[in-house]
Amino acid sequence: MRTEVFDIVRQLPWPTPYTGRAVSNEFSARWHGREAELRGALPEQATSYAQAAAAGDLATAVVWGGEGLDLVRDIQPAEQILARIMREAEETRRRLVNP
Repeated sequence: MRTEVFDIVRQLPWPTPYTGRAVSNEFSARWHGREAELRGALPEQATSYAQAAAAGDLATAVVWGGEGLDLVRDIQPAEQILARIMREAEETRRRLVNP
């Protein structure tokens, strides 16, 4: 999701049009769309956020997502992913060897 809640709670002022792309978590679900309330809840939210981030609590701390994150459509077991990769590689090899 594109949000500024993690910048607000970490008190890092970024220009408004430049929101960060983050993986949704409990913190963003609670505060996204309620940015003014979050600003009003500082510094207690900043303190609890900093503690959660230091503890590696990813339900609260930000995990930034790159543009490729938007391409994820489902989650598959590793076995299925590897089987698909192997099948596609074999199909490509066959096409290149026997055009």
